[in-house]
Amino acid sequence: MKQTQTPDSEADLPPHIHTILITDHSSKKIANPLLTICCTTYNHEKFIAEAIEGFLLQKTTFPVELIIHDDASTDKTAEIIRKYESQHPKLISAIYQSENQYSKGIRPFREYVQPITRGKYIALCEGDDYWTDPTKLQKQVDFLENNTDFSICYHDVSILQNGELTKSHVPIYDKERLTIADLALENCIHTPSCVYRNNLFTQYPEALDSCPVGDYILHLLNAEHGDIKHLSDNMAVYRRHEGGVWAGRGLANKLSAWLDVLSPLMLYFNENQQVKKNLRQQHLDTLLRLIKTAGENADKVALKEALVKAATWENEHIAQYIIDMNHEIIKTQGAASDINEIINNISLHSSFIVFIKKLYYKTLKPYRN
Repeated sequence: MKQTQTPDSEADLPPHIHTILITDHSSKKIANPLLTICCTTYNHEKFIAEAIEGFLLQKTTFPVELIIHDDASTDKTAEIIRKYESQHPKLISAIYQSENQYSKGIRPFREYVQPITRGKYIALCEGDDYWTDPTKLQKQVDFLENNTDFSICYHDVSILQNGELTKSHVPIYDKERLTIADLALENCIHTPSCVYRNNLFTQYPEALDSCPVGDYILHLLNAEHGDIKHLSDNMAVYRRHEGGVWAGRGLANKLSAWLDVLSPLMLYFNENQQVKKNLRQQHLDTLLRLIKTAGENADKVALKEALVKAATWENEHIAQYIIDMNHEIIKTQGAASDINEIINNISLHSSFIVFIKKLYYKTLKPYRN
């Protein structure tokens, strides 16, 4: 189900602005693009054409360049990109890997795409998402050009899953102006909605190299240099599908991976007390969800991993949470019996582990066989 934009979308622009298709800005290779569109893709044969068509429909007053990185797709993704590149050689520059870089622990956007961008602004869209409003880039760049105290501009999107479109909505972010402290509570920026100022920092901190998700880190690092503008316009579609790097994971796996993102971020922002506090709150909320999910599903491996991370980061909070839950997490005799083995196998010495052992023998022991 494809979302279409109303014909009046251009009416939202000031009347003195005259835009043209980004393909019509120059008869030769653009020397000084104001904005770079960055698209990373892998095995997006079913989706990449829709993403590129969304780029080509953009109308702007300024020149644009488009960089597409294909990470050695095993389907026809690269073939489709080559077709568009041959049709628009002055606009599109493509990078074709012969070996998959992501599987080697290399972040393609960071290592290959970002370093060659020339635009003052960067617009992000992965190969399985797409834009729906031809004035999207113009609206976002106009705002950033006129508001130099902002580093990022993002907008609402629709979520496409199993053929159904729903609007993504995060209630606490209904306000138009956000700070880095707001962003530390939750990542509200969907990748295809983001435009940001380029070159706000010179290199990625080594302390964050191991994080499995790059976009959130990028947004936080950019937000150190200015506030974040939220546009209520719905101008893109974020696709969730089984082939997606993130969407294809199970819930417990996602939550565990997200904890691995938040943990180094808490250390990196240690000197910014409000940001650290909000990241810690997000970390705690995520950890509680993981413990609950693992407990309800009697997932011994995930529960052990959650308890290890709890012992490392959130001692008193998790202990109190288990009390408050009135051991509802452990619903079956088998799951309750597993807890003792899990805890005894955790080689961490902390007040949390001592507490959980005492809690087990006091309140959960009757549930054993």
